[in-house]
Amino acid sequence: MARYVRDKSLEELVREVGGHVGLNHIDYSRIKCVRSYGSKSKRVAARVHSGSRALWTGLGLKPHYVIEFVSEVFDSLSGDEKLEVILHELLHIPR
Repeated sequence: MARYVRDKSLEELVREVGGHVGLNHIDYSRIKCVRSYGSKSKRVAARVHSGSRALWTGLGLKPHYVIEFVSEVFDSLSGDEKLEVILHELLHIPR
């Protein structure tokens, strides 16, 4: 079973990358990052998780997002590849 650990340093990097490329429509306070350990995924470096619209409406909240970084894959990437993965995941977050 996979284990998840919040990573605030990745949250800061996500904010930096998004700001650098002008993704100013994103509210970065609603994005949290976790590293997963023990994933069976061999190709996926990261993925975005969010609840349903019904959940957010029922709770009276704006949508929140969790970016999961699959450590076994993400950690083996070069620095530039990691930045590309972060940008790719940010592009999944709607306006």
